[in-house]
Amino acid sequence: MVKLKNSKKSLWKSENMHRALLENLPQKIFLIDKNLVFVSCNKSFAQDKKISPEEISGKTYYNFCSKKMAEKYRADDRRIIKSGKTEEIE
Repeated sequence: MVKLKNSKKSLWKSENMHRALLENLPQKIFLIDKNLVFVSCNKSFAQDKKISPEEISGKTYYNFCSKKMAEKYRADDRRIIKSGKTEEIE
């Protein structure tokens, strides 16, 4: 029982450390699901979209940009998801 409690505490500390790191990076970071719907984002991404990070869930690119740009971003994301490789996209 003590080992489980210590493991949970270590996991909680690690998660909080990673969350703090992501929240304070100047890079715009977001998480989308397999349907290309936003799940979460950091403060930098949310500020760029003029919303709070809590408001991102359930939104798509269509909520933030033109149809043409939304389709481009969606194509980029599909390609990245399919390949499993990271890309830096301006």
